Amino acid sequence: MQGTALKQLADRITEATSSNSIKNLVRGMRNLGDAISSYDSMVNAPDPYKSDAANEKAKANMANKLREQHAKVERKFYNDVDELEQNLNGEISVKADLKPKVTDSETRSVLRSMNSQDRMHAIRSAAQRGDSSVMSAIACCNSLLTGLPDDARNEALEIHKRKSAPQETAELEQCREVLNAGSVALSAAARAINQSVNTDKLLTANKLASQHKEQFEKFQVATTD
Repeated sequence: MQGTALKQLADRITEATSSNSIKNLVRGMRNLGDAISSYDSMVNAPDPYKSDAANEKAKANMANKLREQHAKVERKFYNDVDELEQNLNGEISVKADLKPKVTDSETRSVLRSMNSQDRMHAIRSAAQRGDSSVMSAIACCNSLLTGLPDDARNEALEIHKRKSAPQETAELEQCREVLNAGSVALSAAARAINQSVNTDKLLTANKLASQHKEQFEKFQVATTD
């Protein structure tokens, strides 16, 4: 069941984006989904020529391989998301041109001289038109220097970034959505793999196998001339 869910999520994300970087994030997830689906099929159709204990042991071995693949996919997924976010934020910063400017202090002084309504209007207008000469002045300063509440400043900066780098900010939003959806799907898959093995039954079988081996060795000793 979780294999199908992973594949459907990967397909849905792939179809919804034109970004190859976003598509690459879920490639391993789809492969993991195929592996889980194959595992589920084998579990639902155990080998009729093997005992229940033998089938349970085989299932546990396959589950261990799935856990290893899941760990690799999960690790790569989070690493790829981090790398993509860093790259996109870097591209956005360049296009938004928020690096400090020699006019920043003067711009902040002008903003503080305004009443709060005019100051908010000036900032919003600058953000809407993508005016980096104004936005850089408030980018790295707190309300004491800008006269702006931090939430209003952050909102204006986000508007400016979307205006300056629309493609990159849209891709960054997609990346964060994929991170949230992928995290939930991978966690559910891990739980399903762990719950698929009857550990009590496996421990009992292993104990009986150990006892059998011990008695067989004693038998061999007793029947050896």
